[in-house]
Amino acid sequence: MKYIITGINSGLGKYLHKNIPNSLGIDRDNLNLVMSRINTDDVIIHCAFNRAMKSVDIKDYNSYLDDNIFLTKKLLELKNRLVYISSIDVYLQDNIYSLFKKFNESLVNKYTNNLILRCSALIGKYMKPNHLFKIKSNEPIGLSGESTFNYILYSDVLKVVTSNKIGTYDLVSKENIDINTIKELFQSNTILGTYLYMTPNQFTNPIKVQRTSIETIKSYFKNFYKDKLVLVTGGSGFIGTHYLTELLNRGANVRTHTHTKPLQIQDDRIEVLENIDLENINDCMKLVDGAEYVVHSAGKICHPCNVSTDFQVALNQIAVITNVLEASYKSNVKGFVDINSSTGYPDRRYPITEDEYWDDEPFISYYGYGWMRRYREKVMEHCSHLTDMKIAICRGTAIFGPNDNFDPKTCHVVPALIKRVLSDENPFIAWGSPDVVRDFLYVKDVVKGALLVLEGGESMRPYNLGYGSTITIGDILNTILEVTGKNPKVEWDNSKPTTIPFRSCSTDRIEKELGFKPKYSFEEGIGQTVEWYIKNKVK
Repeated sequence: MKYIITGINSGLGKYLHKNIPNSLGIDRDNLNLVMSRINTDDVIIHCAFNRAMKSVDIKDYNSYLDDNIFLTKKLLELKNRLVYISSIDVYLQDNIYSLFKKFNESLVNKYTNNLILRCSALIGKYMKPNHLFKIKSNEPIGLSGESTFNYILYSDVLKVVTSNKIGTYDLVSKENIDINTIKELFQSNTILGTYLYMTPNQFTNPIKVQRTSIETIKSYFKNFYKDKLVLVTGGSGFIGTHYLTELLNRGANVRTHTHTKPLQIQDDRIEVLENIDLENINDCMKLVDGAEYVVHSAGKICHPCNVSTDFQVALNQIAVITNVLEASYKSNVKGFVDINSSTGYPDRRYPITEDEYWDDEPFISYYGYGWMRRYREKVMEHCSHLTDMKIAICRGTAIFGPNDNFDPKTCHVVPALIKRVLSDENPFIAWGSPDVVRDFLYVKDVVKGALLVLEGGESMRPYNLGYGSTITIGDILNTILEVTGKNPKVEWDNSKPTTIPFRSCSTDRIEKELGFKPKYSFEEGIGQTVEWYIKNKVK
């Protein structure tokens, strides 16, 4: 006997498919193939449902019926035991979703050996971002504060669907919770709407888990890093500094190291190992020993366009990540995250997706740097075959923020422009073209995104980190001038190199799978970066 699971692309279906050994998953592409392999003693867990029903246009009605009624009918005709994932919304009957769920229940009830499981609000890995994510991140929602929900975990569903229960049951927690209480739990200031959602207070045939709804929310959104020993490599560098701050704020036990630069943060809570050379495997083993998670942000830097000739930088980047990875899996580290670069992508004049990374050569101006970044991912891929350690990969767009590199020989466009604007050049000779397009992300959002991928993303599944929108170099300069209050005469020197004219990365994957959205706007990030630069008088 095996389990056949529908709706495996996200949410509950994906969770069950990942956690039930040897299960077969059905999606639209393999429907006929999988159904042909179903034996008479197999159990079908039917999770798939098209939730677009809340705003179905009449022209899409036939497709909607195919997804939500005719698929159920087709599965029932196999006469296998079927577990139908319904919803407690069937008690509400105020929308198409609840009505179609109820109709499917009537089909399933025609057979005697099936299970109908009316689930309350579900929480678990692979779920799509919902109102909980919005409340946690202070985003407006359309629900009133009195709206009441009942929450259970995917793991609660797993226990019941693999049992021998027959009939119709409500799977719920023992107590409900309202939105106002959730706001207090998250210490959120999100703006609420007026729509009132009320979970039924009475359930017909309940299976009650022992947790309350608030306990369920706490268990899922717990502080993942609290009291865990997290190693940050490159803690004295640009991104590493922000990792240290964020992890301390989350209650982690933080370790880092020094080599050529002192730490920018003085905090007694940070364990610091002095004079660690990451090109030395013995130093790496010493540094990693006992750590549960490794956040990698170390390595020599240069301008991406110069890495083809600066072999020492390329060799250092590769040697360092190889050593840190080796030390990590030999020390039984649970998880490892690295922020790679979008310069490894080929030239595309649209927001490029993660799956297009290897479709072509890196852009010619980034050729050496891009291939070095690709090689880093291949090293991580090799490591993933040697160990169960989770390896999280982030591909960052252009990153900027406080503590950035302002060295004119190696810095990128934002710090270069800030430094020159604040030096009162007039006329201001801007290099290249104002029409060059880039996607940026403020460093604090980068750090939060990377930690989210380490916590909730799939191992070796890359995620782009960016705003998901573009800005021209001309608009960047205008923003810096506005923030600083400077008003020089601007002239553009088109003889200077502009590298790739368009670079943008799609952020759909991390938004849909992990609910990540940047907190800081580009303007806010520029303002904080300028403020830091002035305060620290960077030379």
